Amino acid sequence: WSAKRREEHPDEYQKWYDSHKANCKVNHTGSSQSMEPAAAKLIWSRSVEKRKLCYTTFIGDGDSKSFQQVCDLNLYNDTPVRKEECLAHVFIDSISRFVQ
Repeated sequence: WSAKRREEHPDEYQKWYDSHKANCKVNHTGSSQSMEPAAAKLIWSRSVEKRKLCYTTFIGDGDSKSFQQVCDLNLYNDTPVRKEECLAHVFIDSISRFVQ
């Protein structure tokens, strides 16, 4: 629910919230724009401990914030991390620009 939608439909939101609050927990505080970089940093930072591996390729949607923040962690002692773009996102972005 966006803040705008919550404001426009407070009763509908409250009904939805009451039906979901027992099953949901907050795992991120901050803006929606900061959620993806925070999740990427969390996943990458526990890769050795939880999975016993080092990720070397970052597959992203063009958002350089997540990639740069992962690189800034320098988790693997200067082992370089490559960035690959998700072709589906590249295609959708290209079509969106063409149609506009």
